[in-house]
Amino acid sequence: MKATLSSIDPSALIEGIGSNERKAIFEIETEILRVMTSKLVDRGFNWILPVMLAKSTDPLWPDSAASIEKRIELEIYGENVKTMQSMIVHKRVLVSLGPGKFFILSPNIRIENRARAKTGWHLYEFTQLEIEIAHGKMDEVFKIFEDLIETSIIAVKEKLQEELRMLGRDVSIPETPFKVHKARELEEEYGEH
Repeated sequence: MKATLSSIDPSALIEGIGSNERKAIFEIETEILRVMTSKLVDRGFNWILPVMLAKSTDPLWPDSAASIEKRIELEIYGENVKTMQSMIVHKRVLVSLGPGKFFILSPNIRIENRARAKTGWHLYEFTQLEIEIAHGKMDEVFKIFEDLIETSIIAVKEKLQEELRMLGRDVSIPETPFKVHKARELEEEYGEH
């Protein structure tokens, strides 16, 4: 699950927001993370800490649209390492080593071409919740995420009504199962963008 809101500096997302509003945002974010991580642990998932620097990272292939403008690399003890663009390579290795089910709050740094920065769809830095299930099926993963989304929204609505009011938000609980769309069909109906 990626949060890709805009290409601005992430700290700028809360600039100009009053301290009470910021507190409300942080309370809501904390509740969502608490619910999601607790549910996954309760379902038998191991919580794995992320890799942040490594000799290799996902080249983002075959995403032909992901034209990386810059890869952040540095030298540590005579070895060149890179910041994570995606942990997919590391997750694949880890799943082959044994944990049957795990999740990671994975940091990603993707400095894509400047044209993409203006789309409003891309952050250059974000954290995503990633889950892996050995021999899992796509439908199983979809159901888990549906449950995580639904349960976290219910918890926020029940526990943080004042925070939602302060932010002028009225969230609704989505119906499950979510309708699944194929990207190609959506592009044909609504256009590429």
